[in-house]
Amino acid sequence: MATVPTEETKNAKFKALAEARLERAVHTIKLLAPLSDKNRYEYTDEQAKYIIKILKESVRNVENAFQGKIEKEISLP
Repeated sequence: MATVPTEETKNAKFKALAEARLERAVHTIKLLAPLSDKNRYEYTDEQAKYIIKILKESVRNVENAFQGKIEKEISLP
């Protein structure tokens, strides 16, 4: 017989998942910064603006999800 998770269990699960996912997301975002080195890479202003636009949209989507303004499922670009 399955038991319904208690609020404490649900919060503990949230904390564990949020911590791991946030750490992974921040790490991955930090990996984008070295791409800005013009001595190693060549890119257009449009390409750089696209990366920044997508990152900002993604953060805005997460903010909206936590505020209940959009569906919890977020589509990836």
